[in-house]
Amino acid sequence: MIKYFKNIRFGFIASRLNSLARLQGGLFLLAFAVCISSCKKFVDINPPVSEVVSETVFTDDRSATSAIVGIYSKMMSVEAFAGLDMGFYPALSADELKLLTTTPEQSQFENNTLLSTNSGLLSSFWEPGYRYIWYANSAIEGLSRSTGVSEAVKMQLLGEAKFIRAFCHFQLTNLFGAIPYITSSDYRLNEVASKISQAEVYNKIIEDLLEAQTNLPDNYITSGRVRPNRGAATALLARVYLYTGDWSKAEIEASASIADSKYQLEADLNKVFIAGSKEAIWQLMPVNPGLNTWEEKYITSGQGALTLTNGLLNSFEANDNRKNSWVKSWTNGTGTVTTYYPYKYKAVSGQPLTEYNMVFRLAEQFLIRAEARTNLNKLTGAGSAASDLNVVRNRAGLNNTSALTQADFLDAILRERRVELFTEWGHRWFDLKRMNKATPVLGPVKPGWQPTDVLYPIPQTELDKNRNLLPQNAGY
Repeated sequence: MIKYFKNIRFGFIASRLNSLARLQGGLFLLAFAVCISSCKKFVDINPPVSEVVSETVFTDDRSATSAIVGIYSKMMSVEAFAGLDMGFYPALSADELKLLTTTPEQSQFENNTLLSTNSGLLSSFWEPGYRYIWYANSAIEGLSRSTGVSEAVKMQLLGEAKFIRAFCHFQLTNLFGAIPYITSSDYRLNEVASKISQAEVYNKIIEDLLEAQTNLPDNYITSGRVRPNRGAATALLARVYLYTGDWSKAEIEASASIADSKYQLEADLNKVFIAGSKEAIWQLMPVNPGLNTWEEKYITSGQGALTLTNGLLNSFEANDNRKNSWVKSWTNGTGTVTTYYPYKYKAVSGQPLTEYNMVFRLAEQFLIRAEARTNLNKLTGAGSAASDLNVVRNRAGLNNTSALTQADFLDAILRERRVELFTEWGHRWFDLKRMNKATPVLGPVKPGWQPTDVLYPIPQTELDKNRNLLPQNAGY
């Protein structure tokens, strides 16, 4: 049984389904099976491909809840998408990590020489992203038809499913640009789905998040912060409004997160990423026995296959406590420091489960509001970009910002985001692109950099199966 869920076990039944069916259209349709167990009884979500989901799954509150919770379990059971890969590969594509040992496919991410045949595009991003979207859509359809689930639980679970759908599409569009926005579990529709523009994707994400805000409760359903509440939807909505340049709404949503008494910045930087951190808005709970987070498997244990770039290390100001707490060096046998690696997650294999994967946290909301206020020309004084930026800086042991002009503040915020959010969920890669800084920043340090490198190519196998995904992204 999964730790901390003593009476519930989640799994995916391979028999009858062979785990997942690869359908012709280029999107992955999973006929998924979430098991709930009281050590004896199992209920399968195991539809034939022509059906949405088994009628038996959403018959009561308990089985419906188990189906939704099973999605989070699956998201953390593998490295792809919601595990290590979303922090690892975009960090290589940006200027956060460099490889010490590599494979040809990994080096394509670091050198921005991606080919559409790179298997990492499919296995780390496209396939799992749309798989989790399919789970969410199946749950939405099953809940909408159910007469056995109580109204309160139904609304809550619908909110969670729409949040998951919005979150996955957000990550995908920031990697690939124009993508299909999938709202059905019907493979006949999904296998011929067409791309829509990123602006249209954002509109649909906002629509889902507004509905999630309405449906989700203020308080967390469990003792941990592993199931999204209204605050999680608000945090993602603030980020989406920032990315779309809707500064006023970004300020409003970030302010709502900041004003929520459930969330506080952790004074001790070593506690930011622990389970139940006061700063956490949404975390994913590790589910693999003996493993805390995926980062500890590949990064926390010392010298591995990668190191932080000199550019990132040099971005920390003197006396920045984040560098002391969140960066660690590896020293070889002669006493020489050879590499530096992220040390936000500190637990290693075999230790008690003390850390959860952080998805949304309060510090980002201060930085979102600072950027929104900068673009609204609210630079200094009470309720300003400066006051928000200083909250994050002061927590790190730094003095107040010296920024004066709007341009100063935008540069300061980009730098602050770099040292606060490094190797978390692709933030740096996404920031450089949305702020039109990718070419000026990466061009000088990435030989062969082209402006079209800001988007990953759509996996070739998906284009071959669904011609409605054409045209391929520029440059590939």
